[in-house]
Amino acid sequence: MSFDNSYTAVTGATYQASDYNTHTKGNFTALWAGTTAGDLDYYTSATAKSRLALTVGGVLYGGASAPAWLAAGAANTFLRSTGSAPGYAPLVAKRQGGSATVWNSAGTTTYTPTATIIQTGCVSMTFAASTGNYTAITYPTAFTQAPTIFVSPECLFSLSFMWSVGTTQAADPTTGFNLNVKWASAYTGTINFSWLAIGQ
Repeated sequence: MSFDNSYTAVTGATYQASDYNTHTKGNFTALWAGTTAGDLDYYTSATAKSRLALTVGGVLYGGASAPAWLAAGAANTFLRSTGSAPGYAPLVAKRQGGSATVWNSAGTTTYTPTATIIQTGCVSMTFAASTGNYTAITYPTAFTQAPTIFVSPECLFSLSFMWSVGTTQAADPTTGFNLNVKWASAYTGTINFSWLAIGQ
C-alpha cells in the first residue's frame, strides 16, 4: 500500500469511514511496513515502503535497487568486494606449493585455500656466550594444515638461524614449531625474534 496524502480538510467537511480507512489507517499501514523484531523498512518508491527481514549474523549492503543482507561467511573467511555484491573469501586467494595440505611444501602447483588463519608472535631468547639456542613456540590456535612460517630477528647482528618441527610439539606442525638459532660467532645477550605463520 502506498502513502496517500491527497486528503485536504475544508470547513464543514465530514470525515467518512472511507477517508479514515485510506488516510489514517491506510497511511499508518504504509508507514509501518515491518512486522517482526529486527525488520528494516525501506522505500520501494517515493510513496511506498517494504520490509526487509533480519538475517542474524549477516552484513547489510546496498543491492541493485534495495538494501539486502549477505549471510555470514564460513569461519576464517573475510568480506570482500566482487565488483557488484559483496562476498566472502579467504584472506589468501591463491598459493603455490607441493602439497594440498602442507603450506611449507615446495612446488609450483596452484591451490585455492578455503579459509586462512594468520598468527604472529614474538619470543625472547637469551644467549650465554654460546653459539646457539632453542625454544619451542606453540600457536595460540592450532592450524588444520601445516602453515608457512616466517621468522625475523629484531637485531642488527650478523647471524644465521633455522627452525624445525620437534618432538616438543608432538611432531605436529599444525600446533607449533621449534626455533633453533645458531650464531655466526659467540654472543652473550637477549634477542627478540618475531614469527608469522600463515595457513588454514
